[in-house]
Amino acid sequence: MDTPQHAPGEAPQTFDPVPFSRDEPKTIFLLTSLSSGSSTIITATSRLEHILKSNKVPFKAVDLATDDKARRLWQWKGKGKRLPGVAKDGEVLGVSSQGS
Repeated sequence: MDTPQHAPGEAPQTFDPVPFSRDEPKTIFLLTSLSSGSSTIITATSRLEHILKSNKVPFKAVDLATDDKARRLWQWKGKGKRLPGVAKDGEVLGVSSQGS
């Protein structure tokens, strides 16, 4: 499995955050925080993105640093876990094994 390459501290090239909306119950959201500057979060985000794309799972990426709704969901439902995570229908489904 090829992991997309990027410099530490640099967002994946394909990452394009969108606004989070709980009004999209069937949408899978990749929740992360690229502005944190954490190379661990960025690497784990890149891996989750790659897994979702490789399995042809449609998703929308959301940056918690710029999205208050997504940040509140993560604080409430993330139960202290580290980013990145995957959410659907207002529930956090899972997190990166690096982020647990």
